[in-house]
Amino acid sequence: YQAEKFGIINRDIKPTNMYYDSGKIIIGDWGLSKFHHISKQKRYSEIQTTWYRAPELLKQSIIYNSKIDVWS
Repeated sequence: YQAEKFGIINRDIKPTNMYYDSGKIIIGDWGLSKFHHISKQKRYSEIQTTWYRAPELLKQSIIYNSKIDVWS
């Protein structure tokens, strides 16, 4: 997952936002993405499609990192 390397959280990974091209899976729809290293940035737990939310988001946590994308 290359976005993590650059400090980006996609926050909406789901099958309908993934595309297949020439043997590679490409993640699309970066509209909800944020840089997770910016500490003063407000974060909301009401992101991600409900069926793909990580447990910390289901518990209404505003503290999360790129692991929520891996969970999705």
